[in-house]
Amino acid sequence: MYTTRPREHAAYIAKLPTLAERQEALKSVPKEYLAMVKTHVQLIFMMRKSKR
Repeated sequence: MYTTRPREHAAYIAKLPTLAERQEALKSVPKEYLAMVKTHVQLIFMMRKSKR
C-alpha cells in the first residue's frame, strides 16, 4: 500500500509554480491514484479561480 494519499499528492502538485513542474510531478503518482489526483488538482485550481 502507498503511504501518500491522493489528496496529499494533489496538494503538493498544486503548490508547484509551473505547469511543467506539475506535469512532471504527476508522473510520480501511482497509476491507481492518477485519475483521482488529476481531479483533485483541477478542483483546487477551480476553487482558487472562483475566490478571485
